[in-house]
Amino acid sequence: MPSVSEISRKLGYTDPASFTMAFKRWRGMPPTAFREASRYGDKESWTSAH
Repeated sequence: MPSVSEISRKLGYTDPASFTMAFKRWRGMPPTAFREASRYGDKESWTSAH
């Protein structure tokens, strides 16, 4: 599974922290929390934007 840094670079972000802040704005949680929620099937967390 690619790291948050790898994903942020592939999406054109030069700083992983900028990607993390944007992701948190879009999804209501940081990418690592989203990954954990989706890993354990917590669809409530990853389908709703807060």
